[in-house]
Amino acid sequence: MRRFLVPVRVAVGGIFVAFGVNSFLAFAPMPELPGDAGTFLTLLSESGALGVLRVLQTAAGLLLLADRFVPLSLVVLAFVQLNVLLFHLFFEPVMLPVALLLFAMLAFLIWSYRHSFVDLLASRAEPAD
Repeated sequence: MRRFLVPVRVAVGGIFVAFGVNSFLAFAPMPELPGDAGTFLTLLSESGALGVLRVLQTAAGLLLLADRFVPLSLVVLAFVQLNVLLFHLFFEPVMLPVALLLFAMLAFLIWSYRHSFVDLLASRAEPAD
């Protein structure tokens, strides 16, 4: 399992960086989405929320590629990927298998770094002095 860690980390980081940068530079134009999916993305874009999401996903992807702050990057990307998965589940099911594959890769990374999340899962946390 350990031999897959670096290739999966680089692949996940590269995917999030590529899609994050593409949303700003549009080097691979995205097709217009019909119906509710298009309306949803338009509202997110006009509100500025999509821009914040893209900056976060690009930064977290770059950190994964650089092998720096990996647990923090995984926490950020888990929320981004959950939104991607729900979007494809409810609005655009054609790409759901790709979203599930990326979700599985991210889950593998989170499992591999699970020792870093032990304190986050404490039922009673103590504040610092």
